[in-house]
Amino acid sequence: MKSACVTLFLAAACAYASGQTAEFQRTVVSSESRLPVANALLFLTSREDASQVFRAITDSSGHANVKSIPLGLYQLEIHHVGHLPHAALIEIADAEIDTGTVVLRTRTIQIPEVLVRAEAPIVQKGDTTEYLADAFRSSENATAEDLLQRLPGLRITGGTIRTGTEDVSEVLLDGLPISPSDPLTLLREIPAASIERVQVYERKSEETEFSGFEDGEMRPTVNLVSRSGARTMSSGNVAGGYGESGRYEARASYVRVDGARRFLLSGNTLSSSGSGRFLLPMSSSSIVPDPSPLGGQSLNDWPSRTYTSYGAASAFNDTWDQGSYGIDYRFARPGSESEVERERHYLAPEMFGSVYRERRLTSSRQTAHTLRGRLQAAIDESNSVTFNPQFSFRSGDIGRTLEGENVSVITASTSRTETSNQTSTSSHGGGGRLIFRHRFDLPGRTLSLELGYTGQSGDRSSHLESRNASLFSSGVNADTLRQTGRDDTPSEEISSRVAFTEPLTVGSRVQLEYRLTRSRSASSLRTTNLSSGSNEADGLDLSASSSFEQRYESHRAGGAFQMQSGNIVVTAELAFERAGIEGNESFPLVRSSSKTYRTLLPSAWLKWNSGAKDFRLRYSSAAVIPSLGQVQEAVDNANPLFQAIGNAALRQGVRHRLSARYSSQETAAVRLFFGTSAEVISNNICRSITVFEADTILPNGARFMRGGELATYANMDGSWNARISGEISVPVAVFGSRLSISAAASFSSTPWMQNGNLEWTRQWDLAPDITLFTQRDTTLSLHLSYAPSFRTSVTSQDAAGPTRSILHFFWLDWRWTVARWLALESQLWFRHEKEGRTDLSRQGTVLDIAVAVKPFGYRRGEIRLEAHDVLNTDRGGGRTITETYVEDASAGLLPRYLLVRVLYFWN
Repeated sequence: MKSACVTLFLAAACAYASGQTAEFQRTVVSSESRLPVANALLFLTSREDASQVFRAITDSSGHANVKSIPLGLYQLEIHHVGHLPHAALIEIADAEIDTGTVVLRTRTIQIPEVLVRAEAPIVQKGDTTEYLADAFRSSENATAEDLLQRLPGLRITGGTIRTGTEDVSEVLLDGLPISPSDPLTLLREIPAASIERVQVYERKSEETEFSGFEDGEMRPTVNLVSRSGARTMSSGNVAGGYGESGRYEARASYVRVDGARRFLLSGNTLSSSGSGRFLLPMSSSSIVPDPSPLGGQSLNDWPSRTYTSYGAASAFNDTWDQGSYGIDYRFARPGSESEVERERHYLAPEMFGSVYRERRLTSSRQTAHTLRGRLQAAIDESNSVTFNPQFSFRSGDIGRTLEGENVSVITASTSRTETSNQTSTSSHGGGGRLIFRHRFDLPGRTLSLELGYTGQSGDRSSHLESRNASLFSSGVNADTLRQTGRDDTPSEEISSRVAFTEPLTVGSRVQLEYRLTRSRSASSLRTTNLSSGSNEADGLDLSASSSFEQRYESHRAGGAFQMQSGNIVVTAELAFERAGIEGNESFPLVRSSSKTYRTLLPSAWLKWNSGAKDFRLRYSSAAVIPSLGQVQEAVDNANPLFQAIGNAALRQGVRHRLSARYSSQETAAVRLFFGTSAEVISNNICRSITVFEADTILPNGARFMRGGELATYANMDGSWNARISGEISVPVAVFGSRLSISAAASFSSTPWMQNGNLEWTRQWDLAPDITLFTQRDTTLSLHLSYAPSFRTSVTSQDAAGPTRSILHFFWLDWRWTVARWLALESQLWFRHEKEGRTDLSRQGTVLDIAVAVKPFGYRRGEIRLEAHDVLNTDRGGGRTITETYVEDASAGLLPRYLLVRVLYFWN
């Protein structure tokens, strides 16, 4: 009986124990923001019975609890979009268990598992603008580049992708790169039909993603989200054409995407030439009548240019269990021959009416090889390492022939030069950056160690021949110069950084940082005069020879405090920088100088984000130190009428910058952006110009003819600039159109010196932009832009008053899919420019037409016949306004040509 009672008691105890339950609680926060994570999924799976699974979802405070869980051993898993999964083994042995706070690490590569399609074509999600691709795709065989050109707020001009007023730094495909150095090749290869969404956002720095301490560094990024069935694809592009003036073009590229594995290979060659005038000739009247006995003409003749290039690029990127790796190689060999004419009118009172004319023939051939690599590996859950090596090799040959003359009205004198300069350069270098990151057991406590090195060795050899003459009432002064020179320029830099981040509370943290930078650059320039009529050495030219070495060392230590409350992030930082610059000259003089600068550099920034609205305010300061070329006292006399020399007495400056920006995406698809910035540079490094009224020989042997100009550098206050920009984008009911109106205004003031007198140049610019985009399903799209610009420039010496210019630019792009197998496209540019004070006006119209036939079937490819510049009027020209002169110059552009392009996609 007693034995039976014991047995019954043990059975009851076991039944009680097996029926005992507990309440499980846990709080989840993000490693990036240290804020609670809402809507995170928690799973508790019994290790004894896998069918027992308990689930919970975190609330707005990041807290979750699961009641009535039997005691035992469980596998805990936590999942949330944008964060890495968390897994741990949990033993529940008490009636109530609170395991504290779990920190979810931010997912560096965000690839959504589930796509939720919004009805609106544009959706704002936090600081990310998301476009629905099907609402903007113009044709069934369009590429990703075509798609991006139709998105409001994005533009592709001159090989650069811009969002608002900033350049896009990276293009990703499903969160992963293909070729960071060649994003346009990627866009031209991927069919737009394979893209479901386009995300435009500012990507945080890797350090921020790791430590959670936001440093304010944002990289504008475009992420192409492909359709679920297009994660594996290959695409090729072959193009070829022949046009007038011996122009030909050939291009081929191939992209292979297999999930995270990406491969890119591309190559191209191009030859072009052109010369001519505007459709309507440009007219120009001098500031004063031109009395030159040489019979100067207005700037009507435009340059001819022959351009050839060869290029290749390859990239491979992949991921593995512990991280990712990639390699990127680029080869470029451009060459050109050009003829340029310039006419320069001086504004200074003592040179009023002085005109400089120049005719320059240039031929060049450059070769460049660049190899970049990237390795990112997680050693374990707490430690990771990143290594970015880079190597480069460059060489080139440049030949210049220059004919120039200065004509002065007041003194009735003329200075002429005929100069020939042949230069060969070569350089090679390499380096890399190694980063080690460690997470401590305390969430939010991190340590980063960085070490970087770059080194380069270069040399330049040159041969200069110059014949100069000055014509005065007293006679003719002639001079001949023949020189050969060699310049060796080795340089290296070592940098290191240590950053420690410590959490104070859930919403605040502090970061301590120390940076060390050491650099060394040298120049050993030997210029030898040659005897007239022979290549025998006639001694060194001491005015154009030097051996100089510059060393720079900077120590920067500081601390920053950051606090986050809800949608507001506030950061304040104070750093102390000690910088030392040392210069040692060993030839032609033996002398040395050293300077030490101690500066307090404060900075602060604020960020507020409430989903569709975003506001940022930032102040920063940075030291500005002289460069080697600005302090080296060796004369650059490639053009005897315009020589330059450094100033060893330059001091360090400080740049102060204040910027603010605001963006908003309303529910009615109304997008608003506003940004402003201002910059003041104290003790800025500015130009100091001396114009010689008579033939002069400086103490270092440098020779200047009457009317010659010497440029050097000096420290001056009064340098500032400001910029205001804004954009509003609204939908228009007609054919689903969208209207974008933007404007940018800038103001600047630059001090300079003329013959020892302090002068200044001030400039105002206003550039509005009106763009209308219309999309009628996928058969017809119109893109219309009108972008005028207004500029006023004035100098303290300009007795004739401000110089004003107005530019009108009109652009129309339309694409029409006539049938399933035929599409028509056309682009039209119209440009008219007028500068009031000198009655300068010019205009031109450029028309492009393309016919695309699709013989390969639906979405497989096309053959395009493109006619560029149908009117044959694509000519260029420009005006430069500096402290002392207004210069009219020209730029050679391509004439009319035809191009046959074949596209074929493999999916």
